[in-house]
Amino acid sequence: MLVTISCAVANGQQFQDLTNDDFNNFNHNPSLINVHESMVYGLRYRTQNTKVDRNYQFTNLFMEYAIPYMNAGIGLNIEKESANSTDKYEVGLGYNYRIRFSSSRRSGLNLGAALNYHHLKTDPTQFIVNDPDDPLITASDFSGSGIYAGFGLTYIYRFSEYSTSHPRYRNEYILASVSYINFFAKNPELAGVEFDLVSHFYMQVQGRFRINSHYQSTELYLEPGLLVSSSEFQLNQYMVHLNLNIDDGFSVGGYYTSTKNMGLKFGYQLMNFSGSFIPFLRASIGVSGIVDVAELGPGYYVSIGFKKKIIE
Repeated sequence: MLVTISCAVANGQQFQDLTNDDFNNFNHNPSLINVHESMVYGLRYRTQNTKVDRNYQFTNLFMEYAIPYMNAGIGLNIEKESANSTDKYEVGLGYNYRIRFSSSRRSGLNLGAALNYHHLKTDPTQFIVNDPDDPLITASDFSGSGIYAGFGLTYIYRFSEYSTSHPRYRNEYILASVSYINFFAKNPELAGVEFDLVSHFYMQVQGRFRINSHYQSTELYLEPGLLVSSSEFQLNQYMVHLNLNIDDGFSVGGYYTSTKNMGLKFGYQLMNFSGSFIPFLRASIGVSGIVDVAELGPGYYVSIGFKKKIIE
């Protein structure tokens, strides 16, 4: 019973970070850390099934930094997930190295690895059970910790030279990435019950394309993406998402997953150009829900992040 409840937290919410207008890709592929060679940090919060007691909630603090002149980057990820009777805490550190295939920096291969500390805590008094003699029900609060590692690689091709000398660099690209999470793991134990951290493969394709004429003053970018998760060489879940970005200021997008979870998100960013640096602050809000299960209630999302291009 305990393992089932914990899995709902750890594996049932695999796609909390995956939309193009967000910055954090740490959880599913460390090779996407610093894929755009920037300094990034921010905070996000998400909740869903708001009509359910102790519904799902996710809080995330993240940071990425591209190390100048070293073709490398580092990342820090801190998060808390809660649902039902279980809370999950994670702290992750990641490293990324870039191999450029041309002097114009149009294409390259990113290699990344991450190590995560994982802590589970559960309250048996919150279990819904029919057997009062179950030994887990008589236990007090208990918790367990473990670690796991992941690695990934990403190929990215840019349709124009990626330069910071232009005040509005046109970051049009397509990328393909694969990763393997939990290839090494020390599983946490809760009251003598081992919680198995299931290994996952992730495959992702996404891009950013200008869809109107370059002679027009307004710039419209389409940002499609597909993410597939596989465990034990069987298709687990998939997610498709699509965003429309207007002048790198306002964006609107949505996503749909194989678990019939769908959402709509809006974003707005404030730019402040200064020389060849391009810093901006971005805020996003969104609403989501599960198709055909309206009685669970909607979900909400809010994110704020800061990004600055690092010159190399």
